[in-house]
Amino acid sequence: AVKVLRPGGHFLAKTFQGGTENELLSLLKRNFKSVHHIKPPASRVESVELYLLAKDFKGRSDDL
Repeated sequence: AVKVLRPGGHFLAKTFQGGTENELLSLLKRNFKSVHHIKPPASRVESVELYLLAKDFKGRSDDL
């Protein structure tokens, strides 16, 4: 997303909880104005899936 989005763009991804999502969260928080965790009501409680919604891309950064 950080390679192809224009400033102001949004990014939505489905991910699974398990430890590796923290690196993705850090990258998104550096490059987007807001980042939200979303677990849809239709998702089962025991499911480890969640969605990450990153809004308002800040633009290219050299620290990718």
